[in-house]
This record gives sequence, C-alpha cells and structure tokens, in this order.
Amino acid sequence: MNDLEKEIPRYEAPNPFKYTKVQLATRKRALLDMKKDYPSLPDGWLEMVYDFYVYTGEEEVARIMESGEWEKPGKFSGKLGGILKNMEVFDPEEADSPDANE
Repeated sequence: MNDLEKEIPRYEAPNPFKYTKVQLATRKRALLDMKKDYPSLPDGWLEMVYDFYVYTGEEEVARIMESGEWEKPGKFSGKLGGILKNMEVFDPEEADSPDANE
C-alpha cells in the first residue's frame, strides 16, 4: 500500500443491513435478474422489495399475499378520489385544436 492509498481510502458501499460478502453477491445477482424482469421499475424499488423479502421471511410474505393485505393502500398512501373542477378535451380532427397543426 502506498502513501496515496493510505491518505485517500477506497469507497465502501453502505451496508445498513449488515450483509456478508456472500449475501451481497447473492443480492447483487438477484437485483440484476429483477432489473431484467422489470426494466421500467427504479432500482431503489427493486432493492426495497429484495430487502423486504429477505428480512420478512417466506411465511409472512405468503400470509400477506393470501390475505390480500398488499392490495389495500399503505398507511403512507395519499387520499384517493376527488373532484375534477375543470377539464378540456381537444379533438385532433378539429382545425382549432392545438394538435391540428402538427
């Protein structure tokens, strides 16, 4: 190790769940597979799902799925519904619509 390496330590990725090196490798492989299966989802969501599944256990996940608990809005979900007060629908066939010039 030279002096520069002593002064500037290498970056270490955060590991808040205290995964071992083998668990990190398994997690990385699982996240890559999930990214292939669900390319439109953000990486953070995939990581959250993986960590939830690992720390919740198969029995609890099965219970949640069977009871339909996952279909209900979460405790941090916003209120659903409301009233639409103003709306305008444009017909591209009409000459005065904004899309007619395209």
